[in-house]
Amino acid sequence: FIKDQACYDIIPLYNAMKKKVLSDSEEEEEKDADMPGTSTRKRKEHQPKRRLRNRAQSYDIQAWKRQCQELLNLIFQCEDSEPFRQPVDLIEYPDYRDIIDTPMDFATVRETLEAGNYESPSELCKDVRLIFSNSKVYTPCKRSRIYSM
Repeated sequence: FIKDQACYDIIPLYNAMKKKVLSDSEEEEEKDADMPGTSTRKRKEHQPKRRLRNRAQSYDIQAWKRQCQELLNLIFQCEDSEPFRQPVDLIEYPDYRDIIDTPMDFATVRETLEAGNYESPSELCKDVRLIFSNSKVYTPCKRSRIYSM
């Protein structure tokens, strides 16, 4: 798929593919504009795009919550998650709150999910990212185990 084996940055590839898709869809729209249609009825070619957009916005709330719960269960089973399963012990790390403004751990994420306090999967994702960003801020040593996870 990636022709350049030395490629290490996916963003230029993504942008090129996005540009191609957008230009292809513009060409299709130009072809559709030449097709006869009525003024009161929209052409069928444009309806699937709208339906896809609506599907992307509406998702089964219970399904994503179940999937996130399953993911958290897998994370808790993983040995590497051990330092992040519970809140940081402030007795063991008394300066933690001086460095980290918003602590987060997987137990808190699980409790928040079970309490129904996440409105979307992206909110849960934001908290999971916070766990790792906090650990990297608190442990700046690049040789630390956290950087290999």
